[in-house]
Amino acid sequence: MVTSLPQPDAVGRVEKGLFIGGRWRSASGGGSFSVEDPATGRTLCEVSDATPADALVALDTASAAQAKWAAVPPRRRGEILRRAHDLLIERIDEFALLITLEMGKSPAESRAEVEYGANYLRWFGEEAVRIDGSRKVSEDGTARVLVTRQPVGPCLLITPWNAPLAMPARKIGPAVAADCTMVVKPCAARKVIAARHTVYLGLGTGRSR
Repeated sequence: MVTSLPQPDAVGRVEKGLFIGGRWRSASGGGSFSVEDPATGRTLCEVSDATPADALVALDTASAAQAKWAAVPPRRRGEILRRAHDLLIERIDEFALLITLEMGKSPAESRAEVEYGANYLRWFGEEAVRIDGSRKVSEDGTARVLVTRQPVGPCLLITPWNAPLAMPARKIGPAVAADCTMVVKPCAARKVIAARHTVYLGLGTGRSR
């Protein structure tokens, strides 16, 4: 007989809306969809179903914030990512439970995903201060060539279904380190609880509720 894991306040603590411009909001059309426990078929929760209009608002918001975010010093960006890493590890059991509930992964596999997902944030946090350029003399000796690295601007991060925490972290990390704002779209396979929570930890200036 298949039984589901107990679900303390882990699911209840997850925000069910769209995280745009530093705050949570409902979908513009008011729509939502169910996230189910694959072990039992029971609905874990309802989350907001973004519309194309919501996507455009998210992109406009990311574009408007790009210049200000690009001025954040590398050390500060690294600290934000390190703090996000620490929060994930601090709440590893909660995130592992979320992954197991919505994905059906074993608790051990879910816990391992949280660990290596958090390590993406730490690694890119350490790389934030190492984004450099180059300077050289042109091949004909008549000029000096200077290369500097600048953020490309808002990034669209589309994540797969099979790693709902690690893959958002793997994409959020380099974007934050490189001074880019972003729009994150979890997979349409409806494995979004851990993805949404990870986005909040990664983008919410290293804070969590």
